[in-house]
Amino acid sequence: MLKEKNIVSEVVQIFKNFEQDLFIASGADEIQWKNIRSGVYYRVSEIKGYFKSVKPNLSKLDKVQSLINIIVNSVKSRATKPITTKLVVMHPRTIAISDKWMDAYSYPYFKNDKDVTYWSRSSIGERQKSLSKDSKSLDFMYWPFMLFKLLAKLPFRSREFKCFYKSLSPLFANLECEQADFEEYLYSEYLNFNYLRNRYYELLSNSPVKELYLVDSYSKNAAIIDACHRLGILVIEFQHGIISNYHLGYSVGQPKRNFKLFPDKFLAWGPQWINGCHLPESINIDYIEPFYKRRIQNVTKKNKLVIISQSVIGEELAEFVLTKLNLDSFDEVTFKLHPSEISKMEIYQVLFSHSKIRMSNQDIYQELNESTTVIGVFSTAILEAVDFDCKVYFAPLQGAEYIADNPILENIINSEFYVND
Repeated sequence: MLKEKNIVSEVVQIFKNFEQDLFIASGADEIQWKNIRSGVYYRVSEIKGYFKSVKPNLSKLDKVQSLINIIVNSVKSRATKPITTKLVVMHPRTIAISDKWMDAYSYPYFKNDKDVTYWSRSSIGERQKSLSKDSKSLDFMYWPFMLFKLLAKLPFRSREFKCFYKSLSPLFANLECEQADFEEYLYSEYLNFNYLRNRYYELLSNSPVKELYLVDSYSKNAAIIDACHRLGILVIEFQHGIISNYHLGYSVGQPKRNFKLFPDKFLAWGPQWINGCHLPESINIDYIEPFYKRRIQNVTKKNKLVIISQSVIGEELAEFVLTKLNLDSFDEVTFKLHPSEISKMEIYQVLFSHSKIRMSNQDIYQELNESTTVIGVFSTAILEAVDFDCKVYFAPLQGAEYIADNPILENIINSEFYVND
């Protein structure tokens, strides 16, 4: 059960205890569980008030532009059966590379490889971007999901889902959450997963694809992992951010168990980036050079503090900075918005209107190159900043345990910061 003062680590432990003692013993659908594991965690954290919603608060115009983007991609660049042996499902937030929008994590690995197909997915709220000639869009799969969200509002539920739903009851009881509040979400995800798995199976059956490369295995890509495993296609994931024992996209309660819907191989940035995380032991780990090291520049730094925001904790971080930090020690102070926070621009403008803090939507690596000091909560950029020769600090807010014990930060963080009493 949750303690009186709830913290992220306690919630994560409840999930792991459920897997160890209850879920596995119940014989419920493990594949469906892995599909919704992270999503349920974030929704619980939002309900409990630990984090804000990860979804951007879009204006009507943004929503219309997003729909136009999806329609155009569904017609113009629809993904078809690959004719290459390698398939990459790109991260939805892409960057401009050689006049095309590509995934920064995987592109350096394949930039001279002609035997690769790229599949992309639009990031909500973004305008149409020019895809590489080798890129195809998965946006056409968005429309069935909208239908499933409508179907989930109806009282009908399949027998299989009812069994799965019942098996989750102990989890919600220990979380002290009303399970009924999650039913529509769970059913729409259940229907969507089954649909996507079948569509991916059709697209990849009788194709030459031998290897699937992902940048994120735990959110939107569960169905394609299952399809690939059924077809004997090797699934390989690129590291794209922080990993810890509190990250339910990766950490499990029983590492020796062969969990489903995890990649076969994980391309990590180094042992210290694994951070002692309890990944399933069935995953083979190889090490590659972190992509961000290509962005380090030998430039003169400014006496500048960059505050690295994140969508789920940004407003709390802003309040912490305004009330706890003495900013007079810096010539410049920048609040680096997370890409999903662009719609919150006006909120932050009001918060910082009487301070020296200026908001930035500039490339994060440009910020790190020119700054002397960095502060955040659990952004990957906090760890990356060490290699950019920045002084690094983290705010003691919800989620700080994601990063507090990481060996990359050992002997680097000064316990004394510019804090107002």
